[in-house]
Amino acid sequence: MLTLAAGNACDVSVTSFLGNCACDGAGAILSFIYSDLSPPTTNEILKVDAINIAELADLEGTSINEDAFIFIPKACKNGESCTLHISFNGCNQSADDIGKVYAEQAG
Repeated sequence: MLTLAAGNACDVSVTSFLGNCACDGAGAILSFIYSDLSPPTTNEILKVDAINIAELADLEGTSINEDAFIFIPKACKNGESCTLHISFNGCNQSADDIGKVYAEQAG
């Protein structure tokens, strides 16, 4: 995942598999979908909550971690209608491997 300033050197492929490439990959994708997108504040980006998805789905026989992370913008918490976007991490990027790094720093 290409990032503005998080992760390893851009030309290195090691855990956490976030590339500090001076490029906001997630932001570029979302800006393509939503032309009027405003980036969240830094404080909002860092506030991710853990949710237990094992309560929602049978994970037996999968390699899916029981915990996932969710970011809900303040406007959505305050009742504004919002769209859900899901980002699936890659191999060796689970919470067991890198904690909240992907959720907090992938963009």
